[in-house]
Amino acid sequence: HVVCRKRGLGQLLRAELPVLDLTRAGLSPRQLQVIDLYRKKYSLKEIAGELSLSHSSVRKILSAIYHKLHVGNAAELTALTTSYRIERGSAEDEEAEEA
Repeated sequence: HVVCRKRGLGQLLRAELPVLDLTRAGLSPRQLQVIDLYRKKYSLKEIAGELSLSHSSVRKILSAIYHKLHVGNAAELTALTTSYRIERGSAEDEEAEEA
């Protein structure tokens, strides 16, 4: 298939995944930073160091992320973030829809 050769199979598969808009899910800017690093396979210690936070702060932030995304643990969060194409809406997008 020509599309697979041009774009690569990985890109084609990601393009067909359903979209998960993290901004619409209610994640704060700090939570978005944490989830970005988490998705890059950073450990909690590495996330804490990168963002100049304590280990317990990162754990609290992840707990809030679990709650907002309706997952119970790290394995479910990993499954969710790999099953969806992650996008972020902007504040302007939300304001335009509310008007």
